[in-house]
Amino acid sequence: RFESGSLRTALASPHYWIINATFFVCGLHVFFLMTHLPGVIELCGLPSSVSGLSLAALGLFNIAGSIAAGFVIQRCSMKRMLASLYAARGVGIALFMVAPKNELTVLVFSAWMGLTYMAVLPPTAGLIGRLYGTQRLATLLGMTFLVHQAGAFLGAWLGGVVLERTGSYDLMWRLDLALAAVAAAVSLAVREQPPPTWTAITARPINA
Repeated sequence: RFESGSLRTALASPHYWIINATFFVCGLHVFFLMTHLPGVIELCGLPSSVSGLSLAALGLFNIAGSIAAGFVIQRCSMKRMLASLYAARGVGIALFMVAPKNELTVLVFSAWMGLTYMAVLPPTAGLIGRLYGTQRLATLLGMTFLVHQAGAFLGAWLGGVVLERTGSYDLMWRLDLALAAVAAAVSLAVREQPPPTWTAITARPINA
């Protein structure tokens, strides 16, 4: 049957697990940021009102980034789009680490990260659907989101552990930067078109 064949094909494919690994990094990034951004701002000595503005900027630019990503992947390579988004996160983190910590810097950083926040979802879902078919997309994407949530838990929890043990988030920012670089690199290894044998399998009728 198409459904079981497609599912088995995906689970046995290294490309599916590479996509999952990048989405794990996404979960770690965004939930560390969402959970600990107010703490970062407090350590910078900025007023608490900046926290609300920063989270608002993060959410607002997240909408813009997600919509823009959906349009871009209709015309450009999905894996290159995915790699570019993770690379953009890495650039944003690196610049934030060395920039003076004032209100403008924090708001610009929040807006920049918002642009990449869930913009990785359209190319992630698009690659899974293109490689393994759309009839099992809900199941496969659900598993990918499970991996994302594992990364989210780790990002939120590990940020607290790092702060408690070191008194700062510096180590966490370095980890975020390293993972962004890895995610950008491995995204380029993902196949964008299924091999002919996969196409033959997924092209069979459901009742074949």
